[in-house]
Amino acid sequence: MLTDTTPDRPVPAESNLSIALDFADPASMATAFEALAAGGTVVCPIQDSFWGAKFGIAKDACGVSWMFNCQVQQAAHP
Repeated sequence: MLTDTTPDRPVPAESNLSIALDFADPASMATAFEALAAGGTVVCPIQDSFWGAKFGIAKDACGVSWMFNCQVQQAAHP
């Protein structure tokens, strides 16, 4: 469950909360990333990660941090 606060309980604009989204399709991830980053800040552009995924981080216009992940390669197992 996620919720915001009531007007009588303000919270700082910055928080230590990040919401992680996992995608099956890199194109869908890119579309969602662009939509949430619009009016916000790209913290880490979508890029290849060492764990075989496309990964990026954006803060939306309300300051909420979103992590995007899309596995594109099978992880190697020894």
